[in-house]
Amino acid sequence: MKTCGTSQHFVALAAASLALCAPAGAAIIDASDHSYLSDTATGLDWLDVTTTAGMSFNYVSSQLGVGGQFAGWRYATGDEFNTLISSYSGVAIGAGNYVPVDMETDRIDGLLGLMGSTLDYHYSVLFGHSYDQHWGYAEGQGLDFSYGLLADSHSLPGFQFLGIVYDNDEVPGGDLTAAHATYFHISSAENHVGSFLVRDHVAAPIPEPETYALLLAGLGLLGFIRRRTGKKA
Repeated sequence: MKTCGTSQHFVALAAASLALCAPAGAAIIDASDHSYLSDTATGLDWLDVTTTAGMSFNYVSSQLGVGGQFAGWRYATGDEFNTLISSYSGVAIGAGNYVPVDMETDRIDGLLGLMGSTLDYHYSVLFGHSYDQHWGYAEGQGLDFSYGLLADSHSLPGFQFLGIVYDNDEVPGGDLTAAHATYFHISSAENHVGSFLVRDHVAAPIPEPETYALLLAGLGLLGFIRRRTGKKA
């Protein structure tokens, strides 16, 4: 019994060590409190865009430094926005392609839900409920979108580009995304417009050499115990 228990212990140890060393597959992961999502392909966290809805580019920028409301975050670029869309949807969007990209129905609905809906935020401020509820649609069957300011500046002084994730179930084939959907003045603030903010995700620590040594020792001892058990049998 004691030998069996020891054997089980090292099986568990070996499995845990292997799990620690194995790389995880790329995925879009929602935070436990839904305040941000993580794209493991790029190592970036994306703050829920409704957190900054109704705040101007100037104000949010002033809160990015140490001690600010959004310390540790920064504005995402148009290419980073497109990379997130590609990671989630599987639709490749080339670098520098900032024009609208058509999406098949329901392909980006889940991502919009993870990023936060600035349209629903706007309606919740005005009416206390979502756009779909206001107009009598079943939830998720009407119109939804997220507008977010980006780091990309427009050629017009004082204007920034807006990225959009657009889900229009009222019109077949009405879903699209665009990194440069339109532009917005840096001092303007509207409840249907937020900011796309990102930060470097805190990755899991790389196993120390001692971890590998422990793994090898455990596997070696496990093999030795199994051989002895076999001889006794």
